[in-house]
Amino acid sequence: MRWVGAKLRMLLRRPPTAAMPTSRRLSGGAISLSGELRMVEEIRTILDTVPDAMEPHLDQLAPLLTPHIVSTVLDESTAVSPAFRFFVWTSRRKRLRSWASHNRIIYLLRGGGFDSAWETLEHLRGGGAAPPPPFEALISAYAAEGRTDKAVECFQRMGAEFGCRSSAFTYNTLMRVLIEEGISLLAQSLYCQMLKVDCRPNRSTFAILIDGLCKDGKTDDALALFDEMSQRRIPPNILVYTVVLSGLCRAGRLADAHKLLDSMAQGNLRPDSATYNALLNGFCKLGRTDEAFELVSRLRAVGVFSPGRKAYSSLLDGLFREGKFDEAHRCYRTMVAEQVPPDCVLYTIMIRGSVESGRIREAFAFLGEMTDRGIVPDSFCYNTLIKGLCDAGHLDRARSLQLDISGSDRFPDVATYTILICGLCDRGLVREAQKIFDEMGQRGCAPTVATFNALIRGLCRAELPEEGRHLLYRMEMGTNQHLFLRLSQGPNPVSDRGGLRREVDHLCDSGRIVEAYKLLRGLADAGAVPDIVTYNILIDGFCKAKNMNVAIALFKELRFKGYTPDAVTYATLVGGYLGEEKADKAVEVFHHMVRNGFEPVLPVYNIIMKELCGTNRVWQAVALWLFYLSERKTELHRDAGKAELLAAARRSSDRGSVGEAVRCLLAMGGGDRAPLLYTRWMMGLCRVGQIAEAYTIFSALCEQDADVGPPMCARLIQSFCRGGRTEWALEVMEFSLRKGISFGRPVGNRVLKFLWDKNKKDALKLAGRMSRTGYALDVYLRKPMKHHLRSYGLCADVG
Repeated sequence: MRWVGAKLRMLLRRPPTAAMPTSRRLSGGAISLSGELRMVEEIRTILDTVPDAMEPHLDQLAPLLTPHIVSTVLDESTAVSPAFRFFVWTSRRKRLRSWASHNRIIYLLRGGGFDSAWETLEHLRGGGAAPPPPFEALISAYAAEGRTDKAVECFQRMGAEFGCRSSAFTYNTLMRVLIEEGISLLAQSLYCQMLKVDCRPNRSTFAILIDGLCKDGKTDDALALFDEMSQRRIPPNILVYTVVLSGLCRAGRLADAHKLLDSMAQGNLRPDSATYNALLNGFCKLGRTDEAFELVSRLRAVGVFSPGRKAYSSLLDGLFREGKFDEAHRCYRTMVAEQVPPDCVLYTIMIRGSVESGRIREAFAFLGEMTDRGIVPDSFCYNTLIKGLCDAGHLDRARSLQLDISGSDRFPDVATYTILICGLCDRGLVREAQKIFDEMGQRGCAPTVATFNALIRGLCRAELPEEGRHLLYRMEMGTNQHLFLRLSQGPNPVSDRGGLRREVDHLCDSGRIVEAYKLLRGLADAGAVPDIVTYNILIDGFCKAKNMNVAIALFKELRFKGYTPDAVTYATLVGGYLGEEKADKAVEVFHHMVRNGFEPVLPVYNIIMKELCGTNRVWQAVALWLFYLSERKTELHRDAGKAELLAAARRSSDRGSVGEAVRCLLAMGGGDRAPLLYTRWMMGLCRVGQIAEAYTIFSALCEQDADVGPPMCARLIQSFCRGGRTEWALEVMEFSLRKGISFGRPVGNRVLKFLWDKNKKDALKLAGRMSRTGYALDVYLRKPMKHHLRSYGLCADVG
């Protein structure tokens, strides 16, 4: 959450050095204000008269100096070189370090003093290793200027060239910079290096990394780091707890968030407003707004929390997400009555909720109210309104609003154009969307991968996949092809995130941190790089156009370029081949998928299985599944019993005994008990008249107490009755009654009619049981059944 992140960044910028003293006192006694002023003047004279030889003179004054005197000298300095040299000298004495001095030197560096600072460090190199604070100030100053590359270079040079050992604060400074820039992978590698060089992490280290992991959605990794804090005997503070709590809420893990809140109380930590706001946001994001309001009421009642702007933003967002538009407007009026002033974020929520409920006029009214209060709408606010207009079909008004805000340097942005392109493509206006796309280039607005994907999807829907393919290649023209080739080729190719992490770790361990940064920055700056979604859209387009040759060519291309096909890729290719009635080709794709270790395989298999079972090729569907299981060699090697059962299943399948094969698979246990799978096989067997095999599978499932759904039970009853196996139909019917499964009137009556001709007493018993569970029997069955119920001494409860 943004307010948590801002608080975190503010606190973590402070170095873990001596704080500014509250009283200006030395070991020998107090120093007067006039004495401080004389001392400041004397130091200023030294810096002005002997800037290249100040250290001996400063050494004589060192016992009399305080952090306040040092910061005052730096405040009055304008020349970077002597001020930075003085800062280096004071940094060697920990008692003279202060946050104020650190801040002031950063200000001087940002005023154009980087070159002077490096010249000073070069000049001082012969006098021993420089302390970390000057480099930490340089890193922070570079980061404040948006020059992260130079910050990383400074970190590398301080050890490699100047022999300065990085402190925990040095690592923290750079890790924070990298995470803020979105290069958290390098920050994690730096943490690993930090441990390897025996630099002990502190609470700020963990807070920075946990915050980055939570923002990346890696909640489990964040929790692992949180646990590591306890192992290292570093007690988390309220800020760390709030960051973790916020991450858990974003991940939808409210139960874990509650446990964490309870552990805070056990640790004598009192949650603050940011903690409660994080919890409220989690409730609302999960659609549990009622519980969020209950929590607010409880907290208000005990006087520990009063909802502010952040809390109301979460509550309003939650109400709109649940479609409670009137309640949201009442909540907004309550907020205004409590004199909680709305901001741009809150107004954006109100605008989005209004347009989603079709209240376009109210949305514009909120925009007007916002500007009347002097709040300037940001790009996200305008884009929310434009998207709402597009979704409501008001494309002309959306385009008009986009043109109205085009006078600003900030508007429209890439999101604005992407929203318009999506809206036009959704309504089949792909040529208009292309004009908007071209306009982006004319305004110097670079499209993102989402922009390209939206237009490519529109072209494919308009049955223009070839134009979509050309757009893919245009997309790749802006990427760093040299970087791509270097990564994807060679003895250790990088084809996924795991490989990239190993490469970055290797570079950091080798001291080549700048190279690691350039690698990750190059990937981030490579432009709108196609992703697997892009290829899936195009492959789907060519499959629907019955052009499987191009679809397969794209499939091979994406693999060559280092992308990993996903379930959508394989399912699309399989569906394309099945659409052309080329089941054998679909099976080949499945074999390729299995041999390359792709998971999950079940969704793709289900597509092929449905086709094979529907075309009387059940045995091929079974053989395909057994092939998949046999390729899971690692699991089979660990369990010889499973391997033998699978071999027995394959032998039974080869003999045409699907039922016995299923018995073996069920005996394997674990993930191989897949009722949907076996249901499809039973359905296919019934279709080709192999009801004995279907019955064997049903019996095996019953023995294992596996689920058999109502549709399959009904199908089995009908098939068994048609095949003259009334006893099997009766068995399925009794199974259904035990499980509380009910059918429509035709299914039950079919069993009774077949059973009536063979054994009236059994038919009447079944009729009684059916009637008690709510079955309505056909009228022509009721009269004779009532008569025979009395004849056999049964309770007359039919009809």
